[in-house]
Amino acid sequence: MLDAESKKNLLKISIGSIVCSAIVAVVFIIIGQFDLSVVFGLLIGLVLSIGNFYAMSVTVAKALETGDENEAKKKIRNSYLIRTGIMVAVIAVSIIVKQINPIPVLLSVFYVRLTIFITGLFEKKKKPEADDTSAPSGEVQETAAETGGADEEEEEQTDEYEKFVKRFSKGPVPGEENKTKKEKE
Repeated sequence: MLDAESKKNLLKISIGSIVCSAIVAVVFIIIGQFDLSVVFGLLIGLVLSIGNFYAMSVTVAKALETGDENEAKKKIRNSYLIRTGIMVAVIAVSIIVKQINPIPVLLSVFYVRLTIFITGLFEKKKKPEADDTSAPSGEVQETAAETGGADEEEEEQTDEYEKFVKRFSKGPVPGEENKTKKEKE
């Protein structure tokens, strides 16, 4: 269902989420509040974090396969609403049920963004030639010298999350083909 790149990204998110959960566990141990409810909260949060990212990955891949921009947007929007609803419900249950510490569950909402941010920092240290994720395959990237350096500022301001999600695309996003053609002209 997922291509190799998406599976690689899912593995990164899974590892990052596990590391974040371990850090939260260590903090609870240090403050002397670690108990079974924290373990349940950590496990639920971990499943919530990884499951949410997996569902998003599958939805984006399927939406890109449609080839129709409106249908793709509808699928992604509906998935977002459903995933958000599930997350809110799980968090609400963790708050209500006394055997689950809600703090690790709440913190798990931030695991994916934190992992993507940290991964982005490490990837910036790689050589630019090795980074082929910023442009769809088959397109030639313009250098800062060719564009007068204006794109360099925009690139720095691009959200790491958006860069990460772009990797799921094997080509231009439906509806973006026209923009790409106009930019080339």
